[in-house]
Amino acid sequence: MINIFFTPTSVAIIILGAIFLFITKSSLNRLIEKGVLVITNRWFRFNSTKQEPQKKRGNEKEEIKQTRILYKSLNIKGASELKLLIDEKNKNLYESKTRENTLFQLWKNYMFSYFNLFFVLNTKVALLWFYNNPSSSKEMFNLTYNLPPQITNQVLEKEIIFNVLLRNGLIEKDAKWLYSTSNMGHDFLTFIGFIK
Repeated sequence: MINIFFTPTSVAIIILGAIFLFITKSSLNRLIEKGVLVITNRWFRFNSTKQEPQKKRGNEKEEIKQTRILYKSLNIKGASELKLLIDEKNKNLYESKTRENTLFQLWKNYMFSYFNLFFVLNTKVALLWFYNNPSSSKEMFNLTYNLPPQITNQVLEKEIIFNVLLRNGLIEKDAKWLYSTSNMGHDFLTFIGFIK
């Protein structure tokens, strides 16, 4: 049931939403500053470096009209209320990110507990092998990783261990088809106390 919340699509939507809110925040802050200057000083527009000369009244009236339309569409009365609205949205975004991080940590703990319970010791040690031998090929793993002698079919066992680690995202391959421990694999090794 936890996997429903963390599908690649939902993670992508959350990331895109956060990016949209971040971009919108800076644009709205600039709009607030512009709106405040237009309303408080009808004849001049101020920049951070210099004061511009008088503008034509027609352009000024259009800017004031657009600002009022924006305020009305947002159901607010002025720039201070717009700033409060943006601050509230930022607070909600921060709380949402905090809840998302908490859920992610909870999901990781459940997943790591599951891995720890169901992975045999040889699988955990194989993950540690990839951690100690980054950028290794599958062939190097098959040749150098040692299993206990009581395992009769070592080739099949190594293939199963390799596929379990790869399918669960604990190892990852690069463009040269070399394998290393993924971030999740690193976190799992820390979780079970194999590394600090």
